[in-house]
Amino acid sequence: MSADTVTELRPMEECHCGACVAMMLDVFRNPPWSYEWLQPDRITAYVADLLRTPRFRGFVLLCGEALLAACLGVESDYFAAAAYEIKEIFVARELQGQGVGGAFLDDIEAILAEEGKSCVTLNTQRTIPAFRFYERHGYSVAPETVMMSKRL
Repeated sequence: MSADTVTELRPMEECHCGACVAMMLDVFRNPPWSYEWLQPDRITAYVADLLRTPRFRGFVLLCGEALLAACLGVESDYFAAAAYEIKEIFVARELQGQGVGGAFLDDIEAILAEEGKSCVTLNTQRTIPAFRFYERHGYSVAPETVMMSKRL
């Protein structure tokens, strides 16, 4: 992407779902995630579920009609904090490592801060580059919090 490319940050709408699903599959089926088990029907249902979640808020970065990046999340009032939880954030593979994701995240954070949000939360894995990406952008591990799971 050249420096003079015009991009636009917009709220995610239902019309962006198909492009988001396609990009999620492309991004997360390839390194560093390599989630080969991802299926289009499951991702389509997941994105549709997120869109219907109360207080869903998504952002898309567009160049014309082309999707460059997306962030899907949920707003909440968490105890004393007006928060935004990032459920998914992804950038087109060909744009990764060029500063697009960092600028996208910075712009989203600026919008949220202007609206009075006091924190952004997310889950990620320590073993993938996204962990270091978030650290470089000021995110830190909450020492008192742990994500737990149980395989059934």
